[in-house]
Amino acid sequence: MEAMSDFVRARAALDAGDLDGLAAVLDERPDVLRYRHYEGEWYESGYFAGASLLHHVAGNPIRCPLPANVLEITRLLLDRGADPNAECGEPGNDWGTAGLVLTSRQASEAEIALPLLEMLKDAGARVDLDRPEVLTGPLWNVARGTAEALVRRGTPMDLRHAAALGRIEVVEELLARDPDAELVEEALIFACVQGELESARLLVRRGARRSARPAWAGNRAARGGEPWSPGDRCAAPGKRRGSDGPRPAVERHGVGLGRVRRSGAPPRHASAARRGCAWGSSIGRGW
Repeated sequence: MEAMSDFVRARAALDAGDLDGLAAVLDERPDVLRYRHYEGEWYESGYFAGASLLHHVAGNPIRCPLPANVLEITRLLLDRGADPNAECGEPGNDWGTAGLVLTSRQASEAEIALPLLEMLKDAGARVDLDRPEVLTGPLWNVARGTAEALVRRGTPMDLRHAAALGRIEVVEELLARDPDAELVEEALIFACVQGELESARLLVRRGARRSARPAWAGNRAARGGEPWSPGDRCAAPGKRRGSDGPRPAVERHGVGLGRVRRSGAPPRHASAARRGCAWGSSIGRGW
């Protein structure tokens, strides 16, 4: 009980951006860095169950606004011995701090995701910022700004990411290499999630079908979720971004569209999506 009280004090200081107050708690109870919290909203189940203090610097889930000095807070926690590779979440829905940052709406909008990631990486976090797959999480969630920052840094894109970011020249270049059909189908989903009309139109012309499902859709069905396909993801994102979105282009090519389902997040995001907090500003809201 005492450990939980110390954690609550430290978390309150972190949320308030009180660097001195947080340092005081850590001076008094350094073991609070290893404490895992399982009580209350966000902590009992889902991807944030058992979160440590360090997991909170991602602002994911959105419990409260990120403090303006979150980089200094992160540095303090890491300097005091916080584990950059510690994971939270239920089995099969576990996340490290880097993964939470990559998919964080708050970190993306505040333009601090990249410096947070680099700080975590320097501290030993197992995250590779130089492979295309690192762009998938931000673009599947409401963290487009993070993906764009990574691309500016030099992270290479695959077809899905280029489509989601509306990089038409790159999409055309990658399509000219005759990519795997499944990758083309997934690229259409990503274009729909990000509301990129031109990307969706180009991919449909190249044969992308609404009925195909990405590889992880089968995993979702196996875990009791509702399977979905590219057409289910088209419409809402474009409305948010000031256009009609991909729906007209896809429909003109004879592809009927299903309704957008808020619970249709990929396996790891399903519980958050049910609360409207995973990736949904594009299709519901965002974490």
